[in-house]
Amino acid sequence: MAWVEEEVHRSETATDSELQLSDGRWVCKSISMLETGGWVTLYSDISEQKAAAQLLERLATRDSLTDLANRRVFDRTLETVFDTAKKTAENLSLMMIDVDHFKTFNDTYGHPAGDKALQRISAVLQASCRAGLDLVARYGGEEFAVILPGASLEECSAIAERMIVAVRDLHIPHAASPSFEIRVSIGVAEMRDDMVNSRELVERCDQALYEAKSAGRDTVRSWAGAQLSDRQSRRVSA
Repeated sequence: MAWVEEEVHRSETATDSELQLSDGRWVCKSISMLETGGWVTLYSDISEQKAAAQLLERLATRDSLTDLANRRVFDRTLETVFDTAKKTAENLSLMMIDVDHFKTFNDTYGHPAGDKALQRISAVLQASCRAGLDLVARYGGEEFAVILPGASLEECSAIAERMIVAVRDLHIPHAASPSFEIRVSIGVAEMRDDMVNSRELVERCDQALYEAKSAGRDTVRSWAGAQLSDRQSRRVSA
């Protein structure tokens, strides 16, 4: 009865609204006032419309192959967290990840196998990050990017090391690769006070990724010290 009284009160004062039932369905609640002083409340099932809207929203924000955030979400998020970090003087790190020799993988095994490999890789990249904090996105093709709010360069590098090992542990065969398995190269960078916009952070991270590839791939390099320490490099290569 208490719920009925609350519902009556809401009906007297509320405008049209939507609510989700305990079984997951969605209904639209429309209220029409009567000249005699009462009202009529109409509940319409809009579950299909809601599902369609949620699907469209997901398609607009997620990469269809890997189900990671897409490039549009990455760009928008990075700009937002960069501006916030500048105002609050908090740490912000970025990671760029490239699948080594992926073109030859597709040439050797075919694009369906390449798609499956990217799905497996994206899953371990996501699992290696801090849940609820880091944003993992498909940057384009075989390249991924990770935004790490509040993370120092050292913390970012540690996560990158975990990713290197996690991808190795997948043991995805790649006969056209020097390692005979799929590997990734990772560049990491940290926001600096003299950076004007998020694009500068992306450029520094790209530079670190280039250094990782030049160093033989299947490794991590950081911008700020050009390279990781010898201790870190040995641990990554182990």
